Amino acid sequence: QITALDPLAGDAPGAFRVEADAEGFVFRYRLAKDLHGWQVVPQSSEDFVDWTDLPGTASLHADLGTAQIWEIALPDTDARIFARLRATP
Repeated sequence: QITALDPLAGDAPGAFRVEADAEGFVFRYRLAKDLHGWQVVPQSSEDFVDWTDLPGTASLHADLGTAQIWEIALPDTDARIFARLRATP
């Protein structure tokens, strides 16, 4: 859960995950509702060097009260891909 600005604190369990659905793979991530003033962009990479914004728009998957789970489709590819969130103020 992205709730603090300390990069050394680590990620909360379950903050990010890739799951399979009927249409392919989706990247799901949890954001605190009180996260204001930050732009959060899901990205993917095949090599951990070059990162690309995921195409499309994330949609709300679940509302947890103080946080929300968002999801966005991952590219349909045979290559191994990695996903992350880029957060900027």
